[in-house]
Amino acid sequence: MVKLREQEMHDYLAANKNMAKYGTYNFEDQTIEINWDAINAVTDTEQGDEIEKYISKLEEIQDSMDEANEKIYDIQESILDLSIELRKDSIDFEQRIIDALVKV
Repeated sequence: MVKLREQEMHDYLAANKNMAKYGTYNFEDQTIEINWDAINAVTDTEQGDEIEKYISKLEEIQDSMDEANEKIYDIQESILDLSIELRKDSIDFEQRIIDALVKV
């Protein structure tokens, strides 16, 4: 799921290369880097609207990437919790077997 979102970001950036001077996505930091100086220099309201749509879409994709990462983290936490529970159950079971053998 994360790879799909990352690919979506790559595709969106590639399709909008002309907007890169206003903002881009840093995959290493997982952040959107906005060039406010370039944006503030724009006087054409139509171009300003296009820039706003572009940045909004970057934010939308970043949010979906963050959500996917959170889901993965939650799944990893669940797996860890289950493995701890399983170990506890195994230890309890072993102890019951030992107790039963001692009684015999």
